Amino acid sequence: MEGQEAAFFEHYWGRRPAVLPGALPGGLPLDGNELAALACEPAAEARLIEGAAPKLRLRQGPFADEDLEALGFERPWTLLVNAVDHWLPGLATVFEAVPFLPPWCIDDLMVSFATAGGSVGAHEDRYHVFLMQLEGVRRWGLAPGPAHPEHHETVDGLDLLNPFEPTTTLQAHPGDVLYLPPGWGHHGVAEEPCLTLSLGIRTPTAAELLEALLDHALERGADPTPLPLLPTFGALPGHPPGASAPLRETLAGPLLDALWGAGPPTRALASALTRPPRQAPELDTRRSEPAFQKAFKRFQALLPAPGRRWQWVEEAGQGWLISDQVALPCALDEEERAPFLRLAPLREDALGTKAQRAFAWACYEAGLFLFPDE
Repeated sequence: MEGQEAAFFEHYWGRRPAVLPGALPGGLPLDGNELAALACEPAAEARLIEGAAPKLRLRQGPFADEDLEALGFERPWTLLVNAVDHWLPGLATVFEAVPFLPPWCIDDLMVSFATAGGSVGAHEDRYHVFLMQLEGVRRWGLAPGPAHPEHHETVDGLDLLNPFEPTTTLQAHPGDVLYLPPGWGHHGVAEEPCLTLSLGIRTPTAAELLEALLDHALERGADPTPLPLLPTFGALPGHPPGASAPLRETLAGPLLDALWGAGPPTRALASALTRPPRQAPELDTRRSEPAFQKAFKRFQALLPAPGRRWQWVEEAGQGWLISDQVALPCALDEEERAPFLRLAPLREDALGTKAQRAFAWACYEAGLFLFPDE
């Protein structure tokens, strides 16, 4: 597996598409009816795209039951719902199809249901994406990009490629996974009613990362130490004479110290990188270890809590599992901690030592995992 992962990153990641036939685990707790029900939830991020490319109409959700019941299957349309794992934590098993991804970079699980001919139009994404076929058959047309700005067209709020001339076409069947690097044009058209899951991989923008670092710095409390602006502005009229240090060099150190805090920089960065991409569902914090042990024996697995992300870091010989504001000390060796470093179900048969089971309880108590009935 390790060699396969290295080959994937060397030959495909960020370079060209990859098809992983049959890589998706079966038995996922989702179908078209379930997705339609989620699209009617008041808090759902849902969209409906009607028609066939290039003539598409976009409607924003949430929707009423009668809106979706009136659609029928005789014409093309696509229903999309973001963050489906917030309602169905059991979807976390799809992460086992891509075990090489760092837990902090997984952004969203979006699921779409399309009738025959349905699509969202030819477009490009700015992030890495894994397109996982759950049901039905979808035909994909792919083309390297990014496309020239003149080939982008806005259709009812959708940024589409027109014209779009694919250089590769393929069919995705249930269980298949298609990886696309950022900037690759793609157009998926349902050949029959089908269900497709889109796993987005995003790293933060500079503004998002700075915002997260700043928020964490403010939560720690403001440092009352004034910034060393003298003699930085000494060369300006009305300021004391003397050598003027370059402004960027003078402020860079103090500003970074304020963002990192007194702790090691990697812990601060891990906290910022693992900030949830959207508001995560609230979990019941009343957790007891005896109840945990009983439930773990019953279910034999823990699911990643929806919206949580984490990263393992080591500073001065001390290991930590970091998730936003949570920092769990981790004394496990490399082999023992391996099951905890993936955003995937934590299965009982992977926890063979007492130390691993104790750390599993610590992760559960901190809200990083839950059981299927929670």
